[in-house]
Amino acid sequence: MDLVERRGAVGRRHPWEVARARFFLSLLESHGALDQASQWLDVGAGDGWLGSELRARLPERSPSSSSSSPSCSKVVCWDINYTADDLGGPRPGPGVELTDRRPDQRFDGALLLDVIEHVPDDEDFLGQVVELMSPGGWVLVSVPAHPLLFSTHDTALRHHRRYVPSQCARLIDRAGIDILVAGGVFHALMAVRGLQVARERLAPPEPSSTGVGQWEHGRTLTGALTSVLTAETRASAALARRGWGAPGLSWWALGTRRR
Repeated sequence: MDLVERRGAVGRRHPWEVARARFFLSLLESHGALDQASQWLDVGAGDGWLGSELRARLPERSPSSSSSSPSCSKVVCWDINYTADDLGGPRPGPGVELTDRRPDQRFDGALLLDVIEHVPDDEDFLGQVVELMSPGGWVLVSVPAHPLLFSTHDTALRHHRRYVPSQCARLIDRAGIDILVAGGVFHALMAVRGLQVARERLAPPEPSSTGVGQWEHGRTLTGALTSVLTAETRASAALARRGWGAPGLSWWALGTRRR
């Protein structure tokens, strides 16, 4: 959850947030990234929930460690918007650290999920993150797709832009990342957002701050929507494996730092 969307204690997670986490963690697992990388950086990590979900999937020891070595898998959640209460409070989970400063260690995996659209100079920022990666380290990027879908929702979340997938792919390549697989996700939500944008063009709404942090619906509806979105993301993964980049509300790319 983006910190700008946080509204007190979190009850049930938004179905989009849960389906998104399942999709990306499954993607990393299917490509062997969770077995190969034990030191992860979650950039723009928000409340750290996804970082804790990632840490729970990592092996207790890195592949090169001896059986007598202590647990060394770790996720560092880096978000410049953390408050003193965030940093001084309980961690989101074991093996998860929070920081509001650029880390000074090397990582062999990094998440940049819906992050670079918040940064004025996205190319420079992405390059700075890649500098923290070990050669061959895994990098997973996702962005809101299609500039025509830019709406008051993006404004409320302080997005500078939405991306044309081909342009974002070139940005990632220039940063020194070799893309292995890429595609769209949340295809049905793209149509929903398109209708919302069309309605805004006809009658501009009042500014709002809606987001996943304001989900207050019951268990039944939450479970049903989560199941529907999860099923759709599985179809997205199958399309990506076949090289079919069907357009979606978000676009993502998984790659490795160029050696």
